[in-house]
Amino acid sequence: MGSVLGLYLLVTFVAVGVLPWNQLGVSHAPLSSAAASFLGSVNGPKLIALAAVFTTAATGNAVLVVSSRIVFAMARDGLLPKILSYVHKSTGVPWIAVILNGALLSLVALMGSVAFAAAVGGFLYVLNFVFPLAAFVALRRRDGGVKPSFRTPLPQLVLPLAFVSTLTLLVASGKTGILAGLTWLTIGLVIYWIARLPQKSF
Repeated sequence: MGSVLGLYLLVTFVAVGVLPWNQLGVSHAPLSSAAASFLGSVNGPKLIALAAVFTTAATGNAVLVVSSRIVFAMARDGLLPKILSYVHKSTGVPWIAVILNGALLSLVALMGSVAFAAAVGGFLYVLNFVFPLAAFVALRRRDGGVKPSFRTPLPQLVLPLAFVSTLTLLVASGKTGILAGLTWLTIGLVIYWIARLPQKSF
């Protein structure tokens, strides 16, 4: 984590050192703009675009693996249709869940709006951190007599900062991200509610 953080900080340091922060702030592709200033207006953006293709493919693969496993676990626990928990006999891969999530990712790509996908995905992604944070605080406040396996450094500072940061990022998603994200969650709740209704036999 330290090496990744250091790499990000170095990239940011170079970008701000090449172009003023106000120019980077209004650019639709700040790294491409920074690269163009010292690698040329042709080679710089091409190099950044090539790097973006590889990193996006790696990120998409990671998202597909994680999301399909989440769907598999939810189906195994009865929160989604049981068919999504099927695994391949020889590989043990939840192939139906992988195909479903691949189709959903393809649908997002076919929308053609990076800004929309980033806003909605960013809102839903950051929202995932709210519940573990709340659970963490609730568990630590319980008087169960169980000594925690690890200590939180400066909890009076770290935990409020974590909540404020997540709230700030949720608001930063904008109206589009918030409304579309809440709509997606509402659809999921409706599907869950319907799935939990007792099945009538005819």
